[in-house]
Formats: sequence, C-alpha cells, structure tokens
Amino acid sequence: MILRRTWRSLLEPIRGGRILERQLGILGYYGKLFLASMCSSYPVVWLRLKPCSHRDVVKALNKLGYRAVRQKGSHLVLKGFFKEEKRTVVVPKHEDIAIGTLRGILFQAALTVEEFLKLVEEI
Repeated sequence: MILRRTWRSLLEPIRGGRILERQLGILGYYGKLFLASMCSSYPVVWLRLKPCSHRDVVKALNKLGYRAVRQKGSHLVLKGFFKEEKRTVVVPKHEDIAIGTLRGILFQAALTVEEFLKLVEEI
C-alpha cells in the first residue's frame, strides 16, 4: 500500500504553517523522505520507504556481507564489514518493521534509502 498525500499537507505541520514552494521541489531533507510527481496538475507525494518484513531486511544485509551472530528474544544481531568499518546492526523480528525503525537500521548499516531499495528489488 502506497500512502498518497499532497506535499502541502505533509509539510504544513512540519514548517508550522509555512509552505515550502518550488514547482514540486521539496527542499533538502524532505526530498530524501518523499517522492513527488504531478498527478493531473496537482502535486502528489509518496513515501519512499514502505514497511517490510525482517526477512527482507536480513536478506538485503546478507548481500552486503552482514552475518547473524546471535539472537535474543525477538531481536537478531548482525555483524559485518561495510565501507571498511566493522558494524553491528540490530534487526527486530517483526512481521512489518515500521518506517522509523527501518531508518534506524539503515543508519546502523550506513546505507542510504536508495541503496536499500535497490537491494530489496533484487531479492
């Protein structure tokens, strides 16, 4: 399911009523969070990340060289070298991992959203 909202309704609460306008361009940080396009002369925004299962996240991280080290309860700990640094990533074993949690996992793994989406598409 893709959430569709107008970019004005998404940015209005963030900017306290001030609307950032550039012909469909959402500035800086917001451009990384959303995809924008025109839909019958009305701008529409899609969230880039969608909730996905822990299996998909683990498969994507395995492609980068992360390996499962241990599990405690419902959390799986993965370790590996990525971008010449030793990293530890904790993945909760949930059916659908929330978007905020998924962003935290990507931060731990030093991945961008675009890199992660390419890995998930390959699965």
